[in-house]
Amino acid sequence: MEQMDNLFSKYLSCLYREERKYLNRMLREQRLGSAAVRFMMYIYHNQGSNQKTVCSAMGIDEGLGTRVMRKLEEEGMIVRTNSPEDARSHLLQVTEKGEIFVQQCKQLQREFWKEVGGWLTEDQKQKVMQVMEQLAENAQQFNQQLAQKKEGGNKDGE
Repeated sequence: MEQMDNLFSKYLSCLYREERKYLNRMLREQRLGSAAVRFMMYIYHNQGSNQKTVCSAMGIDEGLGTRVMRKLEEEGMIVRTNSPEDARSHLLQVTEKGEIFVQQCKQLQREFWKEVGGWLTEDQKQKVMQVMEQLAENAQQFNQQLAQKKEGGNKDGE
């Protein structure tokens, strides 16, 4: 079982890296890469989020987040506006140009996955997605529980 667990992580990482390489190659002319795609997808689906929330949700360092957001803003993909609740916080919105970019990226991802997994039947795709969704939820819950235990332990002086 341990060997299978190690291979599972290996294959997940491989799929993630290969999709990133593909997106980087396809977006090279636009001077944007897969990191920009991840940010744009998140912001697109969570309009009005602030940078800290985006970085936290994506598990990305805020320094990297700042650099990518600045680049996206310079490229006219997003706009940052001051939050009415906290002037130090900026709310992020995707521009029309950014929306076009997101749609382009979604199409590139569809093409990649059609090439990689096009041989799967619809039933197999649905099962894979259900399993992956459950694994992702379990992983998030597991890490949240560990974080809560650690916080509780630190508060109690353990």
